Amino acid sequence: MISYTLFIQGKYKKSDLPFYKKLCERKVLVAVDGGYRFFKLSGMVPNILIGDFDSIGRFPVGLEKQTTVITYPTKKDSTDLQLAIEHCCSLGGRIINIVSPEFGEPDHYLGNAMLMIRMKQKYPIIQVRLISRAYEIIPLIDDKALFRDAVGSKLSVLPLSEKITLSLQGVAYGSHDLSVGLGETISLRNEITAKCAKVEVVGKALVVRQFPV
Repeated sequence: MISYTLFIQGKYKKSDLPFYKKLCERKVLVAVDGGYRFFKLSGMVPNILIGDFDSIGRFPVGLEKQTTVITYPTKKDSTDLQLAIEHCCSLGGRIINIVSPEFGEPDHYLGNAMLMIRMKQKYPIIQVRLISRAYEIIPLIDDKALFRDAVGSKLSVLPLSEKITLSLQGVAYGSHDLSVGLGETISLRNEITAKCAKVEVVGKALVVRQFPV
């Protein structure tokens, strides 16, 4: 499977570079507009640079020799991230990590989280997640997610359907075919207690795993 790691706009810390570089191993690397700041900080070179470049500042001279540059107009109907994900899918991408180092602007962040659900609907075969140094968010649509070697992680499931059916294994509060309505909080703030935990959802939901401090 072709795997991509996309870096989006945000403040990247030098102390977090080892974590992010691990996400780069054996991946096609994509700088999404202002996400090019990660590559400037790390000294790495992206395989693809994509966007309208309203956030990147001064365009990197000579980058085209090592990187495929894809430019879009500033006035458009899709965000740079949506265009980047769709481009990766068109190239056969099946695993897509979206690195977002901080919460940033709430509309963009929430929009990115919802975008993953839309992309999962459009490309059911892909595995996509939004990840930072502190947590990861995974969209599920009638699907399951496995977490290995994640003991101590906080785990929350946020329904996006009017109602979901939720089964949880390997956590402090397990469940089988639990009905959870949109906006209900019973599926928040669980904890992974086993070496392998499983979340299974019938319906649409976002799964949030907070890494142990």
